[in-house]
Amino acid sequence: LGRISPHIEGKSGPRWGWGRAILVLACLPLGAIAGIERTQALERTSLRPLFDTTVSGTATVLELARTDRGGRKSVVVKFRGERVLLRPPPWRPRLVGAIGAELTLKGELREPDLVARARHAHATLLGDEIATTDRRRGGLMGVIDDTRTRAQRALTRGLPPPEAGLLRGMVLGEDAALSKDLRDDMRAAGLSHLTAASGANIALLASLAFACCALAGIPVRPRLLIVIALIAIYVPLAGAGPSIQRAGVMGAAGVVALLGSRPGDRWYALLLAASATLALDPRALSDPGWQMSFAAVIALLAWARALARRIPGPRALAEALSVTVLATLATAPVAAAHFGTASLASLPANLLAAPVVTPIMWLGLIAATLGQISQTLAGPFTALCGPPLGFLVAVGEHAAQWPGAGLDVSWVPVAIVSAVGLVVVAVVLRAAPDTLRITARIRVVVALVATVGALLLVAGRATAPAPPPDGTLRVTALDVGQGDAILVQSGSAAVLFDAGVPEAPTVKRLRAAGVDRLDAFVVTHGDADHAGGAPSVLAAVSVKVLVDGSGRLRAPQPTKIIAPRAGQELTVGALRLRILWPTPEALVPGTPPNDLSAVVIASAGDRSALLTGDAESNVLNPLDLPDVDILKVSHHGSADNGLPQLLTRVRPEVALISLGADNTYGHPTRSTLAALRGIETHRTDLEGSISVDASPAGLSVSARK
Repeated sequence: LGRISPHIEGKSGPRWGWGRAILVLACLPLGAIAGIERTQALERTSLRPLFDTTVSGTATVLELARTDRGGRKSVVVKFRGERVLLRPPPWRPRLVGAIGAELTLKGELREPDLVARARHAHATLLGDEIATTDRRRGGLMGVIDDTRTRAQRALTRGLPPPEAGLLRGMVLGEDAALSKDLRDDMRAAGLSHLTAASGANIALLASLAFACCALAGIPVRPRLLIVIALIAIYVPLAGAGPSIQRAGVMGAAGVVALLGSRPGDRWYALLLAASATLALDPRALSDPGWQMSFAAVIALLAWARALARRIPGPRALAEALSVTVLATLATAPVAAAHFGTASLASLPANLLAAPVVTPIMWLGLIAATLGQISQTLAGPFTALCGPPLGFLVAVGEHAAQWPGAGLDVSWVPVAIVSAVGLVVVAVVLRAAPDTLRITARIRVVVALVATVGALLLVAGRATAPAPPPDGTLRVTALDVGQGDAILVQSGSAAVLFDAGVPEAPTVKRLRAAGVDRLDAFVVTHGDADHAGGAPSVLAAVSVKVLVDGSGRLRAPQPTKIIAPRAGQELTVGALRLRILWPTPEALVPGTPPNDLSAVVIASAGDRSALLTGDAESNVLNPLDLPDVDILKVSHHGSADNGLPQLLTRVRPEVALISLGADNTYGHPTRSTLAALRGIETHRTDLEGSISVDASPAGLSVSARK
C-alpha cells in the first residue's frame, strides 16, 4: 500500500491515495472468485458418463512416465481432449513414446485416483491394450516436442546412464530419466532441486545468451529481445512446471524493465509471477514445487545479498553458502510437510556440488542448442560434462549415506527450527549492517564442513553387513517395491536373482548389503517386475555369469551369458545352484511367461532355499523337489490353489514374500497367507529388506529398512 499511495501520512493523506488502496483491497475477493471459477473450469470433465466402462481411441503423451511407490508406472495423456492418467497393464515392460507421441489404447476408464488428482488428471484409464503409432502431435507444441527430443539426444550422447539422466534433469528438468537409486540419493542428500528446472536455469540461460550475443557484436536492445525469446522457448521446453513458470515470468519481467530503461523491482516481479501462475492454474497453490519455489525466492530476495557480503573468503563460496543456508531454511518446512523428510546433509552436499553446477549447466545448454543443428557438434560439449557429472553423482550417492540424510521427521519441529534460523539471520543483518564482522572461526567452520564432506565423499559409511561365513546360506529379499530381487550369499560368493522394475533401487540395495560384484546374475523370466532393473545392475555391477531367462538382455564383456535350462548346475564358491525348470520341451510359443520362470535350488553346506520366481504350483508340484529351509513364495504371494500341497512337500522353516507396499494387485492374498500359517513368514512391504541366515546352528532372520 505504501507503493500504491506513497503520500499517505497518518490521517491526512490525500483521498486519491486511500481510494487506490481500497480499490486494490476490493480486487482481492474478486480475484478469489475468479480463482474458484477458474479451478472449477479446469476440473470440469465430459468423461464422467464413461466411468466404469471400456473405452478405446487415440491419446497423446503429455508428460514423461513415472513410477509410484508400488512400482507401477503411469503417464498423463490427452484422451478425448482431456488429461487422463494412463496405467499400463502389469505385463507391459515399459511405456513407449516420448512427449507428443500418439498412442492407441483400450481399457477401463475410472474415477481419478489420488495419483491422478495430484497430476491434475480428470480420470484414470486402466489400459489393457496399448500401442504406439508413427504419428506425433503437430502445431507449436509439436515443434517444441521435436526441439526437446533433439536436446535429449544431445544431452545423453556418449554418457553413462547415471550421468546422462542427471544432465537431462539439470538442463531440461526431467528427473524421470534418473534411476530410482540416484533419484532417492539426490533427495536424501538435499540435491534434488538440481533436477527441477527453476530460477537458476533461467539465470544461467540469460547470462550465457548475453555473453554469446556480446561476443557476436549484437546491440543491447536486440540482445534483450533475444533473451526474452529464449526464455519463452525454454519454459515449455523444460516442462512448464510451477517453479520454471515462476522463474520465467520473473526473468522476462526483469528483461522488459531493462528494455524500457526502468529500474527493476524483484519483489514486483515475484508478485507478477505469483499472479500469472495462479491465474493460469489456481491449483498450483497446493503444489509442493510452487510452494518451495516461492519460499526459497522470498528468503533469497530478502537476505541473500546481505548475507553473502558478510561472509569472508571467495565470493563464489560466500554466495553458495548464503543461498544454500537460506533456501534450505525456507524450503525445509514445506518438504517436511509434503514428504515427511529433512536432510542434515543438504548444506555440505550443496557446498561440494556448487563449483560444478554452473559449468555443467552452461555446457549442457550449449550442447542442447547445438543439438538442434547437429548431434556431432553437440558431442564435445556433452563429453565435457562427463567428469563434473560423475563428481556430482558421487556426491549424491555418498551424501545420501551420511548421518542425518533423509531423516523421517514431522514438519512442526522443522518449521520451528527454520523460523528461528531465519529470524536470527534477519535480526543479525538488521542490527549491524555495516559493523558486523564474521570472525576467523566461521572460516574454520566452513573449512571443516568442506573437509569432512570431502572425507565422507571418499570413504562413505561402512554400514554394510559382513558376508556370511562359508557353509552359511544367506538369502536376502531386497526391498525393491512390487517386484523380485533376491540376493543369495555364502562366504565371498554372491548371486542375484532378478532385479525388480526398471526404476527399482536394486543397485542401492546391493551396495547396502556390501555387494559390489556378482558371481552370477539369474533373471528368471522377462516380466518387467523381474527383468526391468537388469540393465541398471549390469551397468553398475561386475557380473561373471548372466543366466538370462528373458532372452533379450545384453551384458558387457567378459560376462558369460547362458539361458536357464533344467539340469544345469553352477558352483560359485561355497554356493551351489541347481536349475529345475524350464525344460526344453516347455519352451512352446504362447506359454505364459510365469510358467517359464526359472526355478532354482540354491544350497550351501546342508542348507538350501527354493527360489521360484513367478512359477506357481502348476509348474512346481510336478517337479522333484527336496525339503528346503527357505522358500521364496511365488509371484509375490498371489492366489495359488496348489500352494498347500507344495508346502507339505518342501516343508520350509521360513517363507519370504517380495512385494511392494500399497500395491494394486492385492498381494499377498488371504488364501496365500492362510496357507503359510504355521511357517515363519516375512514380507518386504512391511519389513524392508529381509535376510535369512541358515547355518549348521539354525536359522536367524534380520530386517533392514
